[in-house]
Amino acid sequence: MYIFTVLVLLLLLIMSVILNRKKNFVLVGFYGIWLVVIILSGLKLYGLVEFSTRVYYVVLIGITGFTVGYIFMKNSKILTLSTKYKSGVTQDYQINIKILTKFLWVILFFYLIQLSKVISLLLNGVSWLEIRYYYYTTGILFNGFEKFFSTWVALPFIFFLLAPLLLNLFLDGFRNKKVFTLALFSVISHIIVTQGKELFIYWFMSICLCLAFNNKRLSKTNKKLIFRTLLFIIASIFIIQFSRNGQLSIDFLYNYLGISMTVMDHWLNYIDENNIMAYGLAFSNGILNIPFSLTEKITGFYPDFLMKINNELNYILSTGIMAFEGKRETTNVYITMFTFFYYDFRYFGVFIESLIFGLFIGASTKRFYASKRTLYHKTLYCIIALSAWCSFIYWGFFITPYLLSFVYLRLLFKKKINRDRGGQLSV
Repeated sequence: MYIFTVLVLLLLLIMSVILNRKKNFVLVGFYGIWLVVIILSGLKLYGLVEFSTRVYYVVLIGITGFTVGYIFMKNSKILTLSTKYKSGVTQDYQINIKILTKFLWVILFFYLIQLSKVISLLLNGVSWLEIRYYYYTTGILFNGFEKFFSTWVALPFIFFLLAPLLLNLFLDGFRNKKVFTLALFSVISHIIVTQGKELFIYWFMSICLCLAFNNKRLSKTNKKLIFRTLLFIIASIFIIQFSRNGQLSIDFLYNYLGISMTVMDHWLNYIDENNIMAYGLAFSNGILNIPFSLTEKITGFYPDFLMKINNELNYILSTGIMAFEGKRETTNVYITMFTFFYYDFRYFGVFIESLIFGLFIGASTKRFYASKRTLYHKTLYCIIALSAWCSFIYWGFFITPYLLSFVYLRLLFKKKINRDRGGQLSV
């Protein structure tokens, strides 16, 4: 089953490249990433815990559903997706740099406060490892308001919004030193406080996506700067890994790309053994959680049935399991999006919800290439594409910071109506 799954993904990857690599770049990346994950998982390196062949069936069912949905929507005429909605009238979006700058100031101030706490702990003899796994991961570093601000404001920007937005701004010729400086110091402060490497995964993917969607020729200067940025990201990953355990090796990369099948198998068994089913709420929980979380803070009300599903999913995401034989370290998060879909309706849920997701990505792709590919559209499509590329980690639309990045993106832009009057545009 391992070989068959690899061959299916390889065939899909080749077909998506042959048909139209540029316009199917999200699909190419989706198949490519899953192909790497399946190959590395199947090699079972470093004593990876065995997993059942069932996970291959789950992946194949999910990939099939996603592909059917994507192809159907991409080639259908159901939606007329164009920015032009009246003769001679188009809509556009203009970024508000002042609002962006204010957000960056507030986020930087927040992380500087956290950085002062980290420095204080280091001066008192607490190790980097303890700060990462005890103070930060368990939430002891933050008070109640800081936890809320981190999840609802800082992380949506730091993880999902800044990379595609700033890179697209840069490629469009934007050179505001204040914005880039604030963003740089905010990101550096976040990295020092959290010692997390996950941020670099999202930034690396975002850079690849932005370059693929960019419709302008890159200058030599821009190419060098982007290349140096990628080198900085790779170097930072190794530096953080060295700061944690004092070793400099590439073994840790397998923890990110080779364990999804083992982790998914564990939690599929957990779902079956406990006979739990979410009936579509695992798929939609993230979107429903945002308004109900706000009403809970105001009125104290949060639906019990939704709270139960939300708590179960958070338990699955946050609970570490032994992914490698003979190692004390535990692994969490990398449960894949298919675990969420399986939790809803078992194998049927994996197919139908993957199909719905494929429809969404296909529709988004269609809309993007029908648009004028402005800064707003490029950034929006990049964030959407991340949900497909990160599907080997989790279901992106369950994650609150990811969902809120769409909200903040819209807040940063104002809509412009352009009317063509005899060749002249008026706003």
